[in-house]
Amino acid sequence: MNVPIEYCEELVKLAEEGNADAQYNLGYLYMKGQGVEQNEKECFRWFKQASENGMPKAQFYLGYMYINGIMGVSQNIQEGIKWYEKAAAQGIEDAQYNLGEIYDNGVFVKRDIQKAVSLYKKAVEKDFPPAQSNLGACYLNGDGVVKDVQEGIRLIRLSAETGLPQGMYNYGMCFLKGYGVEENQDEAIKWITKSAENGYDVAQCFMGDLCYRNGYYEDAINWLTKSAQQGNQMAKQKLSMIKR
Repeated sequence: MNVPIEYCEELVKLAEEGNADAQYNLGYLYMKGQGVEQNEKECFRWFKQASENGMPKAQFYLGYMYINGIMGVSQNIQEGIKWYEKAAAQGIEDAQYNLGEIYDNGVFVKRDIQKAVSLYKKAVEKDFPPAQSNLGACYLNGDGVVKDVQEGIRLIRLSAETGLPQGMYNYGMCFLKGYGVEENQDEAIKWITKSAENGYDVAQCFMGDLCYRNGYYEDAINWLTKSAQQGNQMAKQKLSMIKR
């Protein structure tokens, strides 16, 4: 059955009849405000129904809403993890990666790096850049896997070459420290600058500090301000020290 992807009476009818694809499409349209006025309540309603009917993309979005307490949904970590687990089991790489980060960081749950690595690997099989970067870091540090510097560099390079800001920063730091590659300051700054220009707050903070230490105060304030505006605490501290 061809399910409409634009808001129309047929889409609403199919959703009300229990078609999971239609329910997901309708929830997505309400989330984005495409063809219909944005409505958080309706978005949640249709994603919830689609999730209960086994639609993996809806399960991912529903999990994301619960984890972050957005779209009018009260934060509920366990409920969010439950839906992430369901989406990840059906091959949604965003869910595999996000769930991997939850187990990797150990903020919402007890840290389980083996489970995180397993999830990252599944997302990497689908060439998902954020998972490539995180799994690469695991290999570099021997965290949850047997240490393999070359594999770590390979994965981080792949993520950097796709334009992932975090990957570009990590790749640059490898050149800066000569970790797995020959130390190369110019190559390091090239990749870290790209990362900063693409909005990665950690890279922006790094560039701000680098510029300050080399006497480029206007550039330093510019980079640190951009980083601080994203909530980077270290950048905020450095800015306050510069402006004293």
